[in-house]
Amino acid sequence: MSYGFQNYYALLNCGFNLRPSAGNASGVHPVPLGFGRVYVKVGGRLTYEKFLAGLDAGRSFVTTGPMLMADMDGRQAGHRFRNVKPGTRFKLKGRLRTDRPIADSVDIIRNGDIITPMVAQPILNKNGSYEIVINNDIEIETSCWIAVRYLERRANDRLRFAHSGIFHFDVPGSKVRPKPQEIAFLIGRMQEQIARSEGVLPESAIAEYRKALKVYEDIAQP
Repeated sequence: MSYGFQNYYALLNCGFNLRPSAGNASGVHPVPLGFGRVYVKVGGRLTYEKFLAGLDAGRSFVTTGPMLMADMDGRQAGHRFRNVKPGTRFKLKGRLRTDRPIADSVDIIRNGDIITPMVAQPILNKNGSYEIVINNDIEIETSCWIAVRYLERRANDRLRFAHSGIFHFDVPGSKVRPKPQEIAFLIGRMQEQIARSEGVLPESAIAEYRKALKVYEDIAQP
């Protein structure tokens, strides 16, 4: 699970606006149908077109159990705050709900790093669910992205998770950059794939790897 998160964060840090979605690969992995799910904010009556539009806009969260809703200054996930002045504070609000007692923290993630492990007193609802109210001030100094994540530890070291969509912040004069180890990993993966695939895959497929390698090499430049 951590490997998947870190790959996702590395690609976000490279500037790729990847929106959260989900699939469970039931029948390939030993999980039931619907184990990994994506929820999308559509507003009003649900239609196929509105679902896809909301998903493409990033107004979604993914989960294997817990429910996690969050907004930033009243804006849904996927929103890009532009021309943000350094030091501006934003209000992150939301709710985490789960059917198990909450013993773990809700993490606020910035550019892939935990900036605030939020531990709050859980509320026991009348329906037997547990809930944490999210109400945090986030100060923005440089361009970044923010997300909310919850990891729930269960028996036999099994994990369930919920992960919000991404809130983007553009501060003039700065941009989100991948960590050196992230871009080195992505470049290395492309080099490995080219080496192992030459003479096996058609040239058109190798060309895609070379194109991706060039993109990562360009990102790595200061």
